[in-house]
Amino acid sequence: MRHGRYRFLAGAMLPPLLLYAVFVVSPYAQAFYLAFTDFNGVSSDVNIVGLDNFTRLWSDPLFLSALRHNGLMLVVVPLVTIALALFFAASTRASRLLRAYRVLYFFPSSSPWPSSPCCGSSCTPPTAGCSTASSTGSGCPHWSVRGWPSRGSRSGA
Repeated sequence: MRHGRYRFLAGAMLPPLLLYAVFVVSPYAQAFYLAFTDFNGVSSDVNIVGLDNFTRLWSDPLFLSALRHNGLMLVVVPLVTIALALFFAASTRASRLLRAYRVLYFFPSSSPWPSSPCCGSSCTPPTAGCSTASSTGSGCPHWSVRGWPSRGSRSGA
């Protein structure tokens, strides 16, 4: 029964390990290499600059501000999440707050479908996006100027 067991396990683990190496380890190695170069993402001219990128990064006030904000979020978000979880767990004991808790708990499950068109239209203007960009190149300039075809008249661009 145990004959060939390790060969089977090695054969079963080889494809996931190869996928992991190709899609996870390889991008990390490439990013690590590119961090020490002056590659801008467009040209093929790549020069190794060593730690110059990192010295510029640590002297950048925008990076330091972002680092402080991330550190603050790293501390605040778990504390607020745990406090809210404890509050809602304790509120299930009280019958008065139980209905409000149920509404707050199940509301996110029921709200995405009705609210997504409203949020999407307010966050993304109709003049931006893939369809507008492709319509500009296809000879429909009135879409990119006025937004959706239903807005305004189509008689002139």
